[in-house]
Amino acid sequence: MTLEFKIDTTAITKAMRALDGFDKVAKQEIEHATYDNIIWGHDFLGKYPPKPHGSTYDRQGTLGERWQHTVNEFSGGIRATLSNLTEYMPYVQDEAMQAKVHRGRWPTIQMLTRVPVYKFRQRYEQALRRIGDIMAGRFRG
Repeated sequence: MTLEFKIDTTAITKAMRALDGFDKVAKQEIEHATYDNIIWGHDFLGKYPPKPHGSTYDRQGTLGERWQHTVNEFSGGIRATLSNLTEYMPYVQDEAMQAKVHRGRWPTIQMLTRVPVYKFRQRYEQALRRIGDIMAGRFRG
């Protein structure tokens, strides 16, 4: 199962090109923010909850270890992908298919799309502030 986050940086990149090479600065900062966001999501989904009280099941760690992320450019922006091809992942971390024993204990992919929106936005706002600071510094100097 794959989650995909797309950020269209076309407008930012176009504006930066007009300012003598700042498109590279903008791209780099937005890419860093995207990478930070996908790592946060990776860590969120890869974290195991405590075992249920009295459980004797021996966890192998496979599900958490198999979460993978990529950050790539696409026309006009950056695409971050978070995926896990473990065949039983949906029964553990997809709300639509989650087994009853896992409900309310395991983080789900749907939680990732609902809960941390402010965290994602905050990282991009910080990146835009850094871009502004870099631009202001270059124009002053």
